Amino acid sequence: MAKKEGKFPLELEGFKDLPAVERVKAWLKGVMEMGRGRGVEKGFDLHLLHSALLVSSATLTPSPTITFHVTVTPELGNFNGTIHGGAVATIFDVCGLTALSLTRRPEFWIRGAVSRSLNVVFLGAVQVGEGVEVRVEVMGVGRRLGRFDFLF
Repeated sequence: MAKKEGKFPLELEGFKDLPAVERVKAWLKGVMEMGRGRGVEKGFDLHLLHSALLVSSATLTPSPTITFHVTVTPELGNFNGTIHGGAVATIFDVCGLTALSLTRRPEFWIRGAVSRSLNVVFLGAVQVGEGVEVRVEVMGVGRRLGRFDFLF
């Protein structure tokens, strides 16, 4: 069976005219629908988009910044009952890519990105069932790389 492709949210009419929070929500919904259209049924990222990630705020200026609320569900946990390190990396991937969506324009950063380098310092464990705020700020965007600052 052929997999349905669909369009990335930036390619949808009116995306760039939406307020920042609505643009973020449209981006997340579009990415989730594209994943499902490609046959992706599970994984940290799809679970985040579907069940655990809420947009608290978003601004475009002075630099694009989004604050998310993440509920640490059992699907994001490890056998110790705390958030899995891979889930943390996925949260950074999803939140960073979403923040990058606020900088997008036609023919520039349309299709997404992957993490090239990720440096995480764990200061303590977050228990399954707890919620955390994740703030991501776009620090710079070039032709091939974007740089972000995260607070988790």
